[in-house]
Amino acid sequence: MRTQARIRAENLRRRKKRTDAAVDLLKTVMIYALTVSMLALAGLYINDRQNAGQAGEIPEEKMSIFEGGSDPGEIDERQISPVNITVTVEGSSFTAVYGDTASDIYGNFKDFVMDIFAPGSQCVKLNSEEGEKVWRECTRESNSVYIKYAGNYLYPVISAFLDKDRESIALSEELAMVRELFIVDRTPVYGVARDIYGNISLFMPEEEAGAIIRDGLNTASLESAYNNIVELMIPGEFLKGEDISVKTGANKNGIKNLKFPDAFLLFRNYATYSAVLRFANPLLGEDGNIDTNQVFIGELFKLLNFNIENSGPPRSDRNGIIFSDRRTSVRFHGDGLIIYNGGIHLSKFLGYGAARRYTFYDKIKAASVFAGRLPPELTGNVSGLYLTGISSKGEESLTFTFGYYYGGIGIKINGGRDGVIIETDGNNITEVRINSLNVSANPSPDNIIKNRNPILELGIIDGMISRETEENGIEETAEKYKLAYDKIQDKFIVNEFEPVYNIDYSRNAGLPVAAERELR
Repeated sequence: MRTQARIRAENLRRRKKRTDAAVDLLKTVMIYALTVSMLALAGLYINDRQNAGQAGEIPEEKMSIFEGGSDPGEIDERQISPVNITVTVEGSSFTAVYGDTASDIYGNFKDFVMDIFAPGSQCVKLNSEEGEKVWRECTRESNSVYIKYAGNYLYPVISAFLDKDRESIALSEELAMVRELFIVDRTPVYGVARDIYGNISLFMPEEEAGAIIRDGLNTASLESAYNNIVELMIPGEFLKGEDISVKTGANKNGIKNLKFPDAFLLFRNYATYSAVLRFANPLLGEDGNIDTNQVFIGELFKLLNFNIENSGPPRSDRNGIIFSDRRTSVRFHGDGLIIYNGGIHLSKFLGYGAARRYTFYDKIKAASVFAGRLPPELTGNVSGLYLTGISSKGEESLTFTFGYYYGGIGIKINGGRDGVIIETDGNNITEVRINSLNVSANPSPDNIIKNRNPILELGIIDGMISRETEENGIEETAEKYKLAYDKIQDKFIVNEFEPVYNIDYSRNAGLPVAAERELR
């Protein structure tokens, strides 16, 4: 009996031992599985952080993991608002050169612009002689609308910004560029465009659209728009010859050194002044050093998908401060320049899936949305950010340039007109350069540029040219002002005139320079 009891007890111990072993094995398996799961999740998290801004390198089938939070935005129409618009009714012209005023008046004619640049509209490029003749004829029309943009655009780009419901850009064979545009009733021509190089193109819309434009230019609609806006605008005229010495708005200036082409837009109101510009370098703190702890710098890092916690301590060099991880970097310079290098997938701004093949229009829209989301404290605050150019470095690489305008007047920062430059390669924004600016009502009293009269500027320039030709000669003066010289008439040829604010930041403070004048 005792032997049987011992046998049963031994069997029980063996079964318990096997059960304990099985339980231990099960625990081990569970712990291993949990460890693998945690490591996998940690790997995803680390990969997400290390590849923040490198979405283009993640396999498309896994992209959905990292696309959470993408917020599709709209293209910003204000980025191509005119910087000058002139309305002529029954031979009397008024001009708006200020930002908000020009944009408001533009609203009366945007539908015309869309009809002129619609896919069914015919585009014809003219040779130099034909183009100059047609342009002069436009300036002599009794009823017309003249529009000048900040940039030099392929005409479908203008349509893309005006039609937010579109999903693509139709590119025709004749890809004319547009800096200036006349809308006139000259059957069958209703749109005449000139690019920054002086090339002229005609646009003939489809019959129905052309009839609508003609009706708008020859009925009460144009007159009504004219009457509603005339108090906001400046009297002006298109020059009908080279000599402006007999003109009311220029004769008192005593201009003797400058020659103007036919169709030069001349203002005639001495009460016209540009706005006062008060500015500051937003990167500098009260102590005059770069302050990256400001709230809007944190907003910039978020927009750039840059996780500052994983970047390590910042480094300093003679130019400023550098934040970087293994793949991306953000540099802050004492002169207000910010440079980002890395990669931000366009889906962050468009809300599309990564498998989509991004088009030319998608890239324009993404650049527009990105520029619109930059912290306003870094991009002018109350000034406007205008698209000024799109260029290509190859089939997949595009560069978008935005410039600052305040009160309709361009702003140079440290000698350049570029405010924000966005470079794309494939489906990523790979580089961003920001010449930061804060236009404010209450900066330091030293950081201010006085208001200027764009009409009287011509007289000031003429006097400067007189002094400089006496001191330095004609050739050096022509080079300085980028002007051609007419030996027969002994005058410098001015094709375009534009007042420009010029801001030069020193290392420790923003020091103002008087508003420049640009002659071309």
